Amino acid sequence: MNKLLFVFLSLITILYGCKKTDTNNQQWTAVNNGLPANTAVFAIAVKDSNIYLGTSAGIYLSVNNGNSWANMDVGFGNYMVTTIVFQGNNIIAGTQGKGIFISGNSGSSWNAINYSPANVTMLAVQRNNLYAVTDNGICLSVDSGRSWNVLNNCPSFVATLAIQGNNIYAATDSLVYLSVNNGSNWTALNNSPSAISAMALNGNNIYGGTSAGSIGNQLTSDVYLSANNGISWTSISNGLPLNTPVNCLTSRGNSIYAATVSGVYVSVNNGTSWSGLCSGLPLNSQYNTAFEVHVLVAGGNYIYAGTDGGVYRLQTNSQ
Repeated sequence: MNKLLFVFLSLITILYGCKKTDTNNQQWTAVNNGLPANTAVFAIAVKDSNIYLGTSAGIYLSVNNGNSWANMDVGFGNYMVTTIVFQGNNIIAGTQGKGIFISGNSGSSWNAINYSPANVTMLAVQRNNLYAVTDNGICLSVDSGRSWNVLNNCPSFVATLAIQGNNIYAATDSLVYLSVNNGSNWTALNNSPSAISAMALNGNNIYGGTSAGSIGNQLTSDVYLSANNGISWTSISNGLPLNTPVNCLTSRGNSIYAATVSGVYVSVNNGTSWSGLCSGLPLNSQYNTAFEVHVLVAGGNYIYAGTDGGVYRLQTNSQ
């Protein structure tokens, strides 16, 4: 995308982004006790009563719904953590520039994996398989991250993965690709939007959020829905600001949440319409819009949002 177009889309987002006062009555609450000031949160993972944060300054753990946080830095260091997943009894974390780390004791200590991919933007689990999105494409581990192989036939410039049974969806800057054989071969889904930056699954539905991509000849940043394994896609962006890049999508029950560069939006009708959900999020006072939200994760009775200014919590129904 050229620079002038990026500037134009950014201006549109600023002017029409999620406002501090939106139409929802729900309120986000900052839960940053124990985090360094101005810590950016890029990854959130919830397992039982434990909540793990991947931040610009390492990994943090809360055992009380985010009311307080403790740094889990034994064997780790204050590295930028971009992704966290669980596989069996292991916690696996990917970093920017420092590779992959594994903990087998709930994060009390960590082991660096030699020869793992250095820059990891996403980890995804499919039964005994662990996939990593890296600068070199998609890598596969079949031993909980202790060794890795690059998938030679995978698409280039992968932004995110979504796994549904035997189906692995890989979104790139041009199309979404599908593999049904553990990533050995990939099929281009030719009617998919370009530049999907986030995907979420809810039943048989696949949701994709874009960042200034296109579908056909139309340039857009929207949320799309496929109900037929990615064969066709429909824009479901009514109520979203024009051309708002989406960083993360997550679902809870019938609700879909979108983390964007200007706050959070929610749909309670499978994407037919969206409304702002930004009250309580940190405010960009210059433009009266919420700051960028990197990640959203549901856990217990809450939704957790990771921002450049720490983590925020929203109480919801557990279903």
